[in-house]
Amino acid sequence: MPPVCPKCGKQAQTSSTRYGPRHSCCGLHSWDGKPLVDQATHDARQAAHAAFDQLWKVHGFGRKHAYRLLAEQLQLTKEETHMALMPMELAKLVPAAVDRILEKHPTEGKDPIVRAIEHIEKQFGPGAFRRGP
Repeated sequence: MPPVCPKCGKQAQTSSTRYGPRHSCCGLHSWDGKPLVDQATHDARQAAHAAFDQLWKVHGFGRKHAYRLLAEQLQLTKEETHMALMPMELAKLVPAAVDRILEKHPTEGKDPIVRAIEHIEKQFGPGAFRRGP
């Protein structure tokens, strides 16, 4: 069932998109029956997700662990870290929170082999692990 518009109180219109059902009304929109929000909120949530996803996609943190660290960093409950439901003001805080997580836990999410190579290169200089002349 489409969500109710917070501006006019009517049920939102539904259209099919490649991302699934899109609901819209009064310049607001959402997907999958989530509450309607404006484009600025969508943009802030997308930026939050892009920053957060780096923790588990690039830096190797477990996804659940990354969410726990984000909740801790922003002083939120696990449920409040769901970016698809975050208010814009909170979503805007996520990229800086991710930076703080990476500063506080710089090697936690890294593959053990990568950590070992970095340790060797720190001790013996860049390229110390490589073979050849």
